[in-house]
Amino acid sequence: MSFCTPAAIKATVNATLKLVQDGGFTGVDLDFEHPQTWGPDFQDPMNATFKAELTSKYSDFLRAMSAALHAKELKMSECVGTYPTADGGVSVYCDTAVVADTNDILRVMNNDLYYVGGRGVPAIASRPDCEGMGPSSTQPWAKF
Repeated sequence: MSFCTPAAIKATVNATLKLVQDGGFTGVDLDFEHPQTWGPDFQDPMNATFKAELTSKYSDFLRAMSAALHAKELKMSECVGTYPTADGGVSVYCDTAVVADTNDILRVMNNDLYYVGGRGVPAIASRPDCEGMGPSSTQPWAKF
């Protein structure tokens, strides 16, 4: 599945719609996380320019998928992640307004209080800022 180009979006939407209809399902649940793991088209660094391009392409994909499903009276839901930043903010690669407009149901995944990359990388394993995931999130943190 891909959404790097309009043709890729169309192919992904068509394949997904066929899978949903052939399986007799009532819709599809999307769960896209960690864009840098999606394949070679997403290997660029997550700088502001790349993030804006990714957000735009993902928005196009969500609109196309939602329109196709809703035209067949099928549902679309999505699991969305939150990515805490070092300064206490939250970073996401998607346009939250588009996510809200295109989905029938959203599930916010607040799995961990923090995640620090680098865990398992021998060259930086001794750094205290590369210890991996924090404890499971609490209800107050998830509400925030």
